[in-house]
Amino acid sequence: MISAAGDLGEWLRLALPLGIGGLVYWLVALSGRRRRNRPVVEDSGDSYRVYTRGHDRILAARDVPAALEAHRLDGAQTRALRDPDLWAEEVHASRAILATYTRDRSERFRQAVAASLVLAPPKDWAVCILVDQSGSMRGDGMRHTAAATRWLADNLHAMGLHTALLGFTTLGWKGGEPRQQWLKTDRPKRPGRLCALMHIVYQNFGKALLERDWEVMLRPDLLRENVDGEALDWAYGLLKVRTEPHKLLLVISDGAPVDDSTLMQNGASYMERHLRSVIETIEADTAVTLAAFGVGFEVGRYYRRAAFVVDAPKLPEALSGLVTKSIAEMVQRQ
Repeated sequence: MISAAGDLGEWLRLALPLGIGGLVYWLVALSGRRRRNRPVVEDSGDSYRVYTRGHDRILAARDVPAALEAHRLDGAQTRALRDPDLWAEEVHASRAILATYTRDRSERFRQAVAASLVLAPPKDWAVCILVDQSGSMRGDGMRHTAAATRWLADNLHAMGLHTALLGFTTLGWKGGEPRQQWLKTDRPKRPGRLCALMHIVYQNFGKALLERDWEVMLRPDLLRENVDGEALDWAYGLLKVRTEPHKLLLVISDGAPVDDSTLMQNGASYMERHLRSVIETIEADTAVTLAAFGVGFEVGRYYRRAAFVVDAPKLPEALSGLVTKSIAEMVQRQ
């Protein structure tokens, strides 16, 4: 018995320091992880940068499903959103909303636009519609937006205005491939934009919006993060090279730009400052008119020419009103 007690004491004498050492190591490691995960201190003078463009994609709508399914870093939540029945339900719901848009509504809109086209014929117009496809749009927001933008694009195209419909989101959540690359390269400080962009062309200028392409807009697994500044700059670049004398860029959004990985490593206002800078550049360009429409969000805090609705069912009337007013103002300025 005395020998057994001695052995136990000797074991405790050896094990106790090891246990304490392990606890200290764990606490230090935990503290280090917390420091690494702590948002950086804001630097309002920090210029906008991109860590890597190697994973960014500009895709035709028909190529989006394959790109989504090939992405390796989506996680279980996004994979669950790939249920084809869920996608079919979203398409059905948005198509039902579109069916409530009466012929009279379309006629009123076309008549209002036609009044301005007397002085500037349809062939002289290029209209680019850019849609925010962030996760916060999921549900009624995206269903109503998809219905309204299809209705708007179809009417403008039918009237002869050269119309494009674009969308923007990210390829993956929480930074995706760029963040993984950053983690493997010593995590340089303030890396800039730390996610992969996905810009989508649903309808090209002068082409009709196809049913199969429009349906892609309603994929539940498409809605992720939103880097508004770069998406806006992309659409602006496409519109700026058009030869039509009248160019309208219409942005539809439900909030401020957000990508958690980027904001964590660069500061809370990093993406917003860039968005404001891009808006300022476009609004100073007399060759392009910029207008923004907010879905449950007051976009007037960013854009000079803006409107918004709180209730999604009111979206088509308010949206068509903004477009009609913008077109009339452009004609008056010529």
